[in-house]
Parts: sequence; C-alpha cells; structure tokens
Amino acid sequence: MENRRENHDRHLDSGIGGLTVARHMEDLLPEYDKMYYGDTARSPYDNKSLPLIKKYAQEGIAFLREQGAEIIVISCHCMAAALAGEKFSIPVLDAISPAAALAVQKSRKGQIGILCPVQLRKANL
Repeated sequence: MENRRENHDRHLDSGIGGLTVARHMEDLLPEYDKMYYGDTARSPYDNKSLPLIKKYAQEGIAFLREQGAEIIVISCHCMAAALAGEKFSIPVLDAISPAAALAVQKSRKGQIGILCPVQLRKANL
C-alpha cells in the first residue's frame, strides 16, 4: 500500500537554483508532499523591474495554491524581496530573512552587506 502524504509543501523559484533549498526542506519536513515550480521561461529575474518580479511571484503563488499548497517556500531572492511585507493566508517563507537576521546577529556592529541586483538595491528593501 502506498504511503501518501497529506501535507503539501511547494517551492517557488525563478529557475532551478532553488532545488537545493527544496532538497533541504525534504529533510526538515519529510511528512510534506513536495512540488517545485521553477519559472525558467521568464528567468533570469535579476534584469527585470521590481513590479514585474512581484507580478510573476504572485502568479506563481496563485498557481501553487491551486495545486494544494499549505506552505510555500520562495527560493528566489528577487521574488522574496519583491514580496517583502506581503501577507498571505498560508505560510510563505523565504531564504533571505533567516540568513540576513543571523548575519546581523553575528556581526559586530549589527550591520551587514548584501549583494543583490541593482533594482532591489534601488527599491531600498
């Protein structure tokens, strides 16, 4: 008899780079069924405007919700930054926030530098 998972964990990325995050999520949440959505048709995102990235991210989230997502993990830093401050009816996690918070905590002066595409820097996120 097949052991079916009832929980649904979905990953959203602009390409295939987030597969590493998806792999680690398998270790952290083995009880969750996984789906990976990589927007390779429109990547890379680093040369696109912030409003366009946000639109693509919202479309990806809507698609994953239609597929039964209960948790969405955003692996794309551009998407995560474009969605900063957005509220969703399910948990939408990103890879930037925990890493940045840990880096600030570990820094001596509470300041860190982050490499990012120019449109994200200009957005002052």
